[in-house]
Amino acid sequence: YGVALPRTTAHARHAGEPLRIVYHGRIAQPQKRVLEMTRALVAICRQRPDITADLYGSGPDEAALQALLAGDDAEGRVKFLGARPSSELTELLPQYHVAVLLSDFEG
Repeated sequence: YGVALPRTTAHARHAGEPLRIVYHGRIAQPQKRVLEMTRALVAICRQRPDITADLYGSGPDEAALQALLAGDDAEGRVKFLGARPSSELTELLPQYHVAVLLSDFEG
């Protein structure tokens, strides 16, 4: 499980650029609390228009996540972008400033 860390460093945030948050993992409510996390990200992005959040992954609760975002996605600043192969993640993840990792099962 997991993805090897890229050798590059995270993208530096420049003045006027949004703070970019990323979640990549299983889209599963009991294990990852993905719906609570998404509600929290929407609330954060609603309060702070200079923040965006992208969610990547797959799992049994994709439909619930999509329904939640269809109701409120903080004016497009919280997006579910589906699964990505691990080979893409080494280039994708450094584009973000903050990564969110959650689990009720692992320590």
